[in-house]
Amino acid sequence: EEIFYFAATENLYYFPLSSRDTDVGAEVVKGWIASPGHRIPILDYDELWEHVGIGVEATETYHYGGKGVTLYITAVFASFETIYDDKLERGLVQYLIIYDKRTGHDFDAEVTIMFQSKEGVDLYIIPDREYYNAFLKRSNIQRDSIVYERNTQYYNDTIDIEPGYGLIIDASNSRNDVEYSLSLIYNQP
Repeated sequence: EEIFYFAATENLYYFPLSSRDTDVGAEVVKGWIASPGHRIPILDYDELWEHVGIGVEATETYHYGGKGVTLYITAVFASFETIYDDKLERGLVQYLIIYDKRTGHDFDAEVTIMFQSKEGVDLYIIPDREYYNAFLKRSNIQRDSIVYERNTQYYNDTIDIEPGYGLIIDASNSRNDVEYSLSLIYNQP
């Protein structure tokens, strides 16, 4: 299945099963917690990961003591959300990539975009960075934008996106610096 993620990491564990009575889950977690690199996504002090998937493959193996079972255990931790709390100086423009082409994904995704600020800004959701370059050259990109919100302090919508999509936050007409919060939550279409 095609799953769009913002960030991901994984833990692997090789586990020769010595007894059918072994508490595999407890042993694997104990092993990951004992390893500094493997415990980072489990403890998740930075609250990066809101989803985890666990996979287990059992294979029949032959050891010196005879036939046995070896388990290969994988935990994949993923984040489908990113949050920006930022400040944009009055008169400036900011461009953020919503769906980076460099991820290698070639499918559409769905994203919920929530924007909030105390100052009005112009928001543009554009299909490609070339539109941002045109915007900087003072070209009118409003009619070619996927979304255009003029002098808005709040935007909340779920849209389908394709690789290359980006967001322009335009504070060029704002009277003050713009402190804003932006949340991008990637969903499955």
